[in-house]
Amino acid sequence: VFGPTHNPGFSVRGLAPAAPETEHPNPSYKDKPGPAATASKVISMATAHARLGHLSTVTIRKAVANEAVHGLNVDPTDLAKAEVPRCKVCVEAHLNNAVIPKQRTRMVLRPLQIIGADLQTFDTRSHDGKRYMAIYADHATGMLATVNLTTKAQQADVMMGVLKRFEAISGYRIDTLRADQGGEYTSRRVADELRKHGIKQKVLRHRSTFPKWTRGDIREEDRQNGQGGAGAIG
Repeated sequence: VFGPTHNPGFSVRGLAPAAPETEHPNPSYKDKPGPAATASKVISMATAHARLGHLSTVTIRKAVANEAVHGLNVDPTDLAKAEVPRCKVCVEAHLNNAVIPKQRTRMVLRPLQIIGADLQTFDTRSHDGKRYMAIYADHATGMLATVNLTTKAQQADVMMGVLKRFEAISGYRIDTLRADQGGEYTSRRVADELRKHGIKQKVLRHRSTFPKWTRGDIREEDRQNGQGGAGAIG
C-alpha cells in the first residue's frame, strides 16, 4: 500500500487505508515537492492499460472520471475515442486455441517407400526426336532416374523397367507411386501393371509430386542437360 507521501506512481483509493503520515527526520522534506505533488505526465490509453495490468479501457475511463487512481493522467483524446487499438497480449490471452502456423514436416521414410513420378517438357527436341523427360525420384534417399521420351504415352512402356531397377539396386520393395492426374499415369494399363507388382498408386491434384528439397535439383538438371544427364536410363 502506498502512503500519500511515498507514492512513486499510481495508488488506488479504497484498496486499504493509507498509513498515517509520520514526521520525516528532515524538517525541510515537506517543503520539497515529491513525485505525488508534481504534475503527472500525460500518457496514452495503451500505456495506462499496460501499466494497470491490462485493465479494461472502460474501467480506466471510470477511474479517471472518478479520480480513483492518483497520478493517472490519460490523454483526453484517447479517452474520447470510441474505439481504441486492440492489445495483442489481451487478444492472445483470450484465445481458446493457440495460433500455431502450419509447418511442413519431413516424414521419416524408408528407401523406396514413396516414388514420385513426373514428366518434364524440353523447349527444343533432341536430335533423335525426344521431347519429354520421365523422372522418377525416391523421396527417402533422393535416388533419381530419368528417361527421354518422344511422346507422353511412352511413359507406360518404360515405367516398370525403371521401378524394377530401383528395387534391384536398393534391395527394397516399392510401396507407393505418386504422380499427378496426367493421362500417362492414370491409364488402365498403368494401374494394372502397378497392381500386378503390388505397388499402390496415389494420384495428386497439385502440380509437383516431388518433395520440396528435390525439385530445384531436377529443374537444374533439366536445363543443363537435355539428354537427361548421368542419371538417364534406357
